[in-house]
Amino acid sequence: MCTYNHADIKTLFAESLREKSYFTNSLLSPNLWFRAFLKKNNLRYIKFHTLRHTSATLLINQGVHAKIISERLGHGNIQVTMNTYGFALRSADKAAADKFESILKVKPRHGE
Repeated sequence: MCTYNHADIKTLFAESLREKSYFTNSLLSPNLWFRAFLKKNNLRYIKFHTLRHTSATLLINQGVHAKIISERLGHGNIQVTMNTYGFALRSADKAAADKFESILKVKPRHGE
């Protein structure tokens, strides 16, 4: 599996958006532009719509409130987001609980 860091992806997209082939300046649809972008940058193929799910999951894992994500995705209500991304929300909740637990752990005093 290929992994890319945030800076690499940001740079790739920024460079590509400056090119004349960006879909708003051509006859390419977003899907065709995205396929060409992936191929040109030797990236693994994923469906354009998968970016939507990736975006939502990344935002959840960064602690963005589900209501904000719901609005960004254009869901009619937050329940759609909760039903669709519940797996990621549960994972983020577990990570938050683990972090909170580590904050509350009492460290033994030196010499005890």
